[in-house]
Amino acid sequence: MIPNILPQHQNTMTGLIIILVGVFVLFKFIDISKKKIATKSTDATLLSFMPLISKILKITVLFLAVATFLQTQGYSITSLVTGFGITGLAVGFGAKETISNVFGSFSILADKAYGIGDYIIINQTVQDKPVEGIVEEINLRSTKIRCADDGLIIVPNNIVANGVVKNITAKTIQD
Repeated sequence: MIPNILPQHQNTMTGLIIILVGVFVLFKFIDISKKKIATKSTDATLLSFMPLISKILKITVLFLAVATFLQTQGYSITSLVTGFGITGLAVGFGAKETISNVFGSFSILADKAYGIGDYIIINQTVQDKPVEGIVEEINLRSTKIRCADDGLIIVPNNIVANGVVKNITAKTIQD
């Protein structure tokens, strides 16, 4: 019975093997690229985002591999993509603040307005005073700032990205 099944599904198995090898190669490429960036980059903010970027790329590769396999098997992936689009829209509305923090994180990373160890002042107020101090950590959701009284202020990244940030450390020294 096994010899009769294999010829019927040979094209399916060959396609599946090709897709799995492609996924494996792309995953290795992502891992190698991540390691190269980690060894060459000194930007601590970029390095803190590398695991997330790597996971997003791997999930995208996996989704495309599954969609490709289903398409080669004769299934229409239009309804699958539509379903993910509608689900993404619903999740987007439900997690509006979280998503704005993530985009705020990416804008902080892209602008390079400040980094870990910089002394910054943000125009957002806490107890009628602007937030100021040394940046200790920048993660996906927030920026942690150590203020002068040794307190830790955690500011959501969407607020930082929409606010005015003065980087005291980045001042140029003039004669």
